[in-house]
Amino acid sequence: MEKPQSANQPVGRLTIPDDWGPRASCPICSQAGLRVRHFSESADQLTCDRCGSAFEIEQNGSLIRLVETAPGLQPFIGGRWISMDEVRLAVRQKSKPNQQPQPEIHLPPPRGIPPNLATLISTAKQLHRLGSSTTDVRKSLKNTAAMSSKQVEEVMQQIDAMEHQRMVKQRRTLLVYAIIVLIIIIVIAFTVLVANTLLKEIISSANLPQAAHYIYTLI
Repeated sequence: MEKPQSANQPVGRLTIPDDWGPRASCPICSQAGLRVRHFSESADQLTCDRCGSAFEIEQNGSLIRLVETAPGLQPFIGGRWISMDEVRLAVRQKSKPNQQPQPEIHLPPPRGIPPNLATLISTAKQLHRLGSSTTDVRKSLKNTAAMSSKQVEEVMQQIDAMEHQRMVKQRRTLLVYAIIVLIIIIVIAFTVLVANTLLKEIISSANLPQAAHYIYTLI
């Protein structure tokens, strides 16, 4: 007899916006830029063309469920809802050189035990990179685990700082481009002014050798 689904069982996000794909990275091989695969009767998936992994995103949460992944990782992390840190830990341990005996993969405690602050910050940053707004990130953190309001605020301070640094860097880049464009415009305007002045002097001059000299100077 099939066991009833728990009320706390995560649910996959039915619709993933297409613009989330290019901004996401693969949790298995870190390939930047993923592809969104839509399904009519099940949750959408993000897929990686490099390693072939495909995963669902938790609705109003930060967990993922790997539907397809490397055969060596499938028994450990495939088909169940886990965090990004659990995936990265499994990949790191699996990529170590073969030893005797083969090292076991030790994953963090299952969902339901509050994660530490570093894990929450990493999860929040991943959600932010996937395109979630700060409001969505805050809501997801509150629904992901038993967290205090103080913990949520500590994590959101990290996200706000990261967003501020990104905006400052973007403004500096735009300012540099604006200065470069302004310098180019000034140089072009000055060159045109000098050329027009020389041309007027050549036209008004009746001395042909001198006119020839000006033309030679321009060339």
